[in-house]
Amino acid sequence: MHLRTVNGHSRLTLWSHVRKFAVPTSMIESATARRAVGDWAGACAAARVDIDLDLRTVRRTSGSQLAAMVRTDLRHLVPDLLRWHFPRIRPDGLLRPGLTVSLARCPTADGAAHLVARTPPAWADAGQRISLALWDPGRARSGRASASPSGPAVPPRPAPPPLGRAQDR
Repeated sequence: MHLRTVNGHSRLTLWSHVRKFAVPTSMIESATARRAVGDWAGACAAARVDIDLDLRTVRRTSGSQLAAMVRTDLRHLVPDLLRWHFPRIRPDGLLRPGLTVSLARCPTADGAAHLVARTPPAWADAGQRISLALWDPGRARSGRASASPSGPAVPPRPAPPPLGRAQDR
């Protein structure tokens, strides 16, 4: 297995170097201090993770049970580790743009809502930010608003094209 790059450094050394600057020790310490006192929102801010959901809105639109589950998930979230492990692109190690990753699945009456972490699309000038949102596919399918006012209200996927060659259709 070839682990050396042209200049002799291993890929692991390269990624270690990238993460050293992408998630500096001061960010980890600050986020850890906020988490230690129960301030999950402060820990997210310290790790440059934006919160695009409002638990009061979630409670009002989807019920207190879902809001409690999301709050519990947020209290257990380690945003600096999320930033550390979030997918990156080579050669510069920037966060992969336009990515949505489900962090937690919470059962709802309509199916399940997902606590997701997102990165902005490549064309957006949003820096290396990660945002948290609540995505409820049941609400998106029914045409109701997402539980998060700025959440990824994604329309239902179109049906896949029929199988076969184009001239057979």
